[in-house]
Amino acid sequence: MTNTHEVSNSVIHEGEGWGLSVTSSAKVTIKNTQVIGFKAIGISIHASESVTLDNVYTSDVRERSLYSIGKAADIWACVAVCSYFEPDAKCKNNVVKNSTSVGCKFAGFVSP
Repeated sequence: MTNTHEVSNSVIHEGEGWGLSVTSSAKVTIKNTQVIGFKAIGISIHASESVTLDNVYTSDVRERSLYSIGKAADIWACVAVCSYFEPDAKCKNNVVKNSTSVGCKFAGFVSP
């Protein structure tokens, strides 16, 4: 909780699950980064504080079938900021700026 963490100048590309998950973290900066071609969620921030997304491009987030619960499909979004799991009272001081989301059926950015 005292050190800073950064993902920058990166491309995270194609996978069968979420692209990037920031959970129970603090002082994280994700900048100048692209997250493309994942299932259900491109980027999720959960139970975290002081997370900044700056100049982040998220796209092509597709449906993921959950065969274990009767072939249901969960809702998919490019970026879920403290909103995928509820309640999320641990989320504080998170910022999304200069960022773009495209090609996500239900939502580009979802936050409380």
